Parts: sequence; structure tokens; C-alpha cells
Amino acid sequence: MKDVIVFGGTTLGSVLDICEVVRNNGAKTYVITFDGLEYSDIYRSSVYVTDAFSVEPESLQTFLTLKIQDGTFDNQPIMYFTTDESCLLINRNRDWYEKYFTLCLPSSYIVESFNDKSAEAIEAKKNGLLVPETTVIKNRQDKS
Repeated sequence: MKDVIVFGGTTLGSVLDICEVVRNNGAKTYVITFDGLEYSDIYRSSVYVTDAFSVEPESLQTFLTLKIQDGTFDNQPIMYFTTDESCLLINRNRDWYEKYFTLCLPSSYIVESFNDKSAEAIEAKKNGLLVPETTVIKNRQDKS
């Protein structure tokens, strides 16, 4: 089994569940967060996580290049996403990431359309899905 990189945040249980399955199948697991050391320290303490890193989003590609060069990964790792932020970030330079990683990421169209909360209902309706009407609340006067 390939090594797995999971992008995590506050979804601790989901990330650790993924890591547990991967580790139980003999592969290494790496968690990357963008929120400072708080969550990466929690992930690192798990028996299911090989290592965890807190990385600034704008430094991610450089960070991963160094990890590839220093042999951290045994093979082309699988990238698994549990946050919108990581999906959008990887999608911006998708060609580079696809060269070095196997992405568990929907198409760019889906990432761009359905991570924009103001556009997702329009796209869903265009594709025949029933979507409840919503109201965007910007201030206290909009709530009624």
C-alpha cells in the first residue's frame, strides 16, 4: 500500500479513522494541517500517524518538494482531503501535485463550483438536483 498524506484540521475523528485504516494495512500516514502546531501535535501523538506537520499554505509545495527529495515517502503517496481549504489549495496547482501524488480529489470543476457556497446551488440545479432555497445573511437586518 502507498503512503498516505491526509490534510486535516478540526475533523480529528475523520482524519484518525483514515490513518487507522491505512496503518492497519501497513502503510505510513502523514497529516498536514494549516492551523499552527495545535492540531499537528494532537495528530502526531496518535499511534496511527507516522508524522504530522503544520505548514503555511503558501509554503506547501516547497515543503513537499523537500520531503520528496529527502526520501520521506517510500513511493508516490496518496493525498486525501478532509478540508475545503486543502482542496482549493491543491486544485490551484493541480498539475504539479498530480505529477508527484495520487490525488483523492474530484475534478477541478467540482472543487471550484461546490466550494463556493454562493455558486453551489446554481451548479447543483443546472445538473438536475433539487436544492432548498437559502438566504445569505450578511448582517442582523437580513435575518428576518
